[in-house]
Amino acid sequence: MPPTIKLITLSATLGIAGVVTGLGAWSVHLDRRYAAAYEIIQLGDSMATVIHHFGQPTAVDSHVPGSGKYRCVDRCWLRFWYSPPIGAGFDPVAVDFDSQQTVVDKFHFDSRVVAPDNR
Repeated sequence: MPPTIKLITLSATLGIAGVVTGLGAWSVHLDRRYAAAYEIIQLGDSMATVIHHFGQPTAVDSHVPGSGKYRCVDRCWLRFWYSPPIGAGFDPVAVDFDSQQTVVDKFHFDSRVVAPDNR
């Protein structure tokens, strides 16, 4: 293989490895942030408190039909989703708000069990 092609191949390989490593590190950081925030957030907390601890949501669903795959029902007016780009061992979190923008439910989706915290 000519030296130029070897250099291009090596550069591309190192570039891809750097991107994958960076994305993995960012996912681990978000996993830790989301796990800590989930423990802190309580029913009755404000939307501002949730955003302060979690940051901006990955996705948002509402009570409006067709708003998303997991439409809010009952007391839920808005649902914030938090999910890192690569799982890294942490399943998604959802935080539900009522029409007054206070937390009425929170869910940590475990691949084995799904259970609301307010039982």
